[in-house]
Amino acid sequence: MSDEIISPNEWISKAGGHLTKEDKVILPIRAILIPMHNASTSIERYEKEKDMPQTMDVAGKMQLIQNIGLNIRAADKAYFNEWSKTLISINIHNRDVIKLFGECNNCFQSSLSPNSLREFVSPELKTLSDQNNIKIIHAMDSGDMIKESDTHIVFEYYDKFLQLNLMYFPEIKSLPIRKCKECTS
Repeated sequence: MSDEIISPNEWISKAGGHLTKEDKVILPIRAILIPMHNASTSIERYEKEKDMPQTMDVAGKMQLIQNIGLNIRAADKAYFNEWSKTLISINIHNRDVIKLFGECNNCFQSSLSPNSLREFVSPELKTLSDQNNIKIIHAMDSGDMIKESDTHIVFEYYDKFLQLNLMYFPEIKSLPIRKCKECTS
């Protein structure tokens, strides 16, 4: 067997996927496999066709950019949703953990929400996620086109997402407590 896993844009290797000495395949978290494959395939196609302008029209280029943005967002959401769900389910009945959040289950769940985790782990990823939503995914909701000057967002978002540990969820030593609506009143 080869000592390298072949994937579009080599995303599996970049995410930490590898083969063991026993030729066992170790892949990133399952929830991100399909959207990352789709985004990576679109990136490869975009890179290949951008050097041959006669083969890709503006609509085709924007379709690839939007596809990358949609799939990175899907992978990002799946990763953080899964991590949040895991943390909450493991700790929901642990009174010692709940005490850390002022004895409030809502504050506990709010602090461990996917958005809270994303912002805590990588504020830059959160910013890119927001920009991707506004300037790429929802650009056409208002009848606008994706601006050429905004296409870099999907590539930065993709690269930043790949910088996370996509093999496992990272350990959290501290986390800001997010107060729920009841506790902030």
